[in-house]
Amino acid sequence: MKTTVFGAIYIGSYEVSLKIFTIKRSEGIKQIDHVKTRMHLGQDVYRGKYIGSDMLDELTSTLLDFKSILEGYKVDAYRAIAGNFFLDVRNKEFILDQIYIRCGIPVEVLSNSERRFISFQSVVTRKDFAELGDGGIAVVDIGGDSLQVTIFEEGKMLTTQHFTMGTLKLLERLKGIDLSVDKFEKQMEEIIIKEFNTYKKLYLTDKNIETVVFLGAYASDFIKKVEKKKDGVTIPSEKFLKVLNKFYSKNVDQIFAELELYNDHDLLVIPYIVLYRCITEVFGTKNIWVPGTNISEGIAYDYALQRRMLKCPHDMEADIISAAGYLAGRFNAYSDHTDTLKETADLIFDTLKKYHGLGKREKLILEVAAILHDVGKYVSIANAPECSYDIIINSEIIGLSHIEREIVADVVLFNTRPILDYSEMANRLSIESYMTVAKLAAILRVSNALDRSHKQKMKKVRLAVKEKDFIISIETEDDILLEKTLFDSRVDLFENTYGLRPVIKEKRLY
Repeated sequence: MKTTVFGAIYIGSYEVSLKIFTIKRSEGIKQIDHVKTRMHLGQDVYRGKYIGSDMLDELTSTLLDFKSILEGYKVDAYRAIAGNFFLDVRNKEFILDQIYIRCGIPVEVLSNSERRFISFQSVVTRKDFAELGDGGIAVVDIGGDSLQVTIFEEGKMLTTQHFTMGTLKLLERLKGIDLSVDKFEKQMEEIIIKEFNTYKKLYLTDKNIETVVFLGAYASDFIKKVEKKKDGVTIPSEKFLKVLNKFYSKNVDQIFAELELYNDHDLLVIPYIVLYRCITEVFGTKNIWVPGTNISEGIAYDYALQRRMLKCPHDMEADIISAAGYLAGRFNAYSDHTDTLKETADLIFDTLKKYHGLGKREKLILEVAAILHDVGKYVSIANAPECSYDIIINSEIIGLSHIEREIVADVVLFNTRPILDYSEMANRLSIESYMTVAKLAAILRVSNALDRSHKQKMKKVRLAVKEKDFIISIETEDDILLEKTLFDSRVDLFENTYGLRPVIKEKRLY
């Protein structure tokens, strides 16, 4: 297999970078070049919500240099992504347009969950991740704009939370304070410790975090003070804290001299030190792992995985199902009925392959909707569909894009509420996504109606299409009068969507 040369451009809140990789099935992904320019784009955004003309000129000049490097390497492909801070840029459409006109580089602005998923792939695709074991793992991805904490247990993702306390934001909030670490740390602790103690009470009361995985600047450099091999090393948290504590009371120049980074003078190193220390202490973890990867490696892995150039050793879809189940459990909405509903929905989806034209990804979305269909009842029985929608749309599941989360939320909403006309939803869905919502909601409605009593009365279900009828043959030992009585009121969307009328045929087992 030929070697593919790939470029990853990342426009962050304080740095613009280009990494060049080679991708080969037998050798994996290898970095062959890395160029970065310090550029505090985030400061413009946090202070005024706009990127000014001077900063635009500097950005496009840098990207033109990057384009020359890409051409020099004769890359087979490249991808450019902007960080989360770009979502808050009020003139982002104009900035992106100018970047494309001046540089010919299309830049993508991803939602937080999409951007974190790409970083996340650079971690879970490594063999070392699986070797961390089945104990509690917290992957902490720290950037200039924000940070993300994703919890794993027994090798599967449970929950993820977004914190708007990135290093650049913290620096902006505390500017004017003497920037020696010991003084800065006292101010930061009031912000960080409070947030993470609240997080622990809400999400980690029954969890034991054995390993914290840090993704962020300078982490590898701190690890290097303990281990000569600086990437992919697991060390005891006590050693990591001992190294970090050495930097307290030192100024920026002294810190970089100690790290042997003589050409750097970045004030952001201080909030990174404090964040690493505070998070390690609050979590009370045994071990620290620093894989030495970031969003750029994730962009390369995403490219390779999408084109099946590499195989991922980690089951990403299992993570999505696991996270959905954990979210349902937090709202006391996971039960035997949930499993029955998911199985029935899968069966109907597979039987209707020739009628819906959907694929494996849409089946996964249907399964997530089935798992989360009752979460809103925790808030309000009367307004459960609307509450379910709000919970889902505001709960990140790493691996689902923003539009996929919107589809899940709408499928759950229209499981019981009348589906709206497309004209009323065009502001949030394309016509293709709207059709997916209708097709999946129709399946979920029928599946739910077959277990209306939540007693799992069906022992065996067989499905078949006969002319205009969708025959549902049920074997049961119980009376299904309730299900049959309410069934007809739940099938109109199905019939309108697929042109088939669901019909129940019962076989009683005695």
